[in-house]
Parts: sequence; structure tokens; C-alpha cells
Amino acid sequence: CSNYSKFNGCRTTRRNDTKFTLSLMKLYFFFFVILLTSLSITAQRKSNGTIDTDGYWVGYANKKTFNQENYRDWFYDYYDRYKTEKNVINQLKKVAKDVQITGYMATWCWESKRDVPRLYKVLEEIGYNFDQLELISVDRSRIATVGSEKGKRITSVPEFIFTRDGKELGRLTKYPMGNIEKYILKTIIGEPFQKQKKGIIKRL
Repeated sequence: CSNYSKFNGCRTTRRNDTKFTLSLMKLYFFFFVILLTSLSITAQRKSNGTIDTDGYWVGYANKKTFNQENYRDWFYDYYDRYKTEKNVINQLKKVAKDVQITGYMATWCWESKRDVPRLYKVLEEIGYNFDQLELISVDRSRIATVGSEKGKRITSVPEFIFTRDGKELGRLTKYPMGNIEKYILKTIIGEPFQKQKKGIIKRL
């Protein structure tokens, strides 16, 4: 810009550029706030549960749930004692990142007390995104306060449902013989496996 007129034109352009940049920053900030709010609501929803009159947890559960006095002894006992198979863990790291898990359990059920800590240990070792895990604890009538069990054909606990892009890959239901990570891997990759005598591990 070599003269006054051109200088004014440059200055106007710069003001417009500044306004555009500020508007863009406001837009980015707006979407950022929406994202944080959405994540906060999701996190709050997934931790929404209560202790019923019998002392059992009913509703959404996460690892913080099991830090409570009523549950931490059995949770960390099974968690600490469980040893995973490292070769299976390494395979799961490659195939489980985009898999969503919905789990139904009960704090009155000894199989849940055994398998939920095992599941957490496996998922932590593969670096799983826990935003993709939804864990619901039910009462003795297999009803949860959140109502998400409706229509899921939950007949026993624990039951873990594995999905990818909304398609159900299979379910793991009670008494896995051997290491639980083996059955998780088989379900995800679609490898056939034999049903167990004392429980059923189903692929749909």
C-alpha cells in the first residue's frame, strides 16, 4: 500500500480479517463448550447409581463404584489375583479399539464379583477407551434403575455384549472357562468356540 487510499483499504481489510478471526474463535469456543458439556453429561450418566435397601449397587457402575467400602474388598481381591495371557492381550490391542461393550452385572452375584474385576484388568492392559464401556448393575429381579436392560434379553448376570458400529458381535455370559480375554478375542474376531457346560458363551 503506497498511498493514503490504499492504506485505508488495507486497514479496513485488516479490521475485517480481525473480526472474522474473532468470530471463528468464538465459534470454536462454542463447540468446545458443547463438547465438554456432552462429555460431562455422559460421564455423570454412566456413574448414576444407588445402593438399595439390601446394600447392593443398582444402576450405572464404573471402577469408582467398586472403591466403595461395600465392594472394594472382593473387587481388588479378584483384580489383583488375576493373571492375563500376554499374547492374547497383544492381539486384543489390535482389534478391540473400536468395539463397544455393554455389561450387566450384580453386586450380589459371585460370578459378577469374579468376572467384572477380570474384565477391568484386561481392558486396562489393552489401553481400552472406557468411554466405550457401559456397565449396569441390576437388582435381584435383574432390573436396573436406568432401564437400559429392557429389550436386551438379559436372562443371567454377568453378561457382556460386544458391538461394533451398532452391530452385535456376540455375548459373553457367565462361567468362562480359562482366561476371559480369550473369549473376548474370539467374539470380536468371529472365531467359533465351544459352549461351556456350566454356562453359555454365545456368538450371534
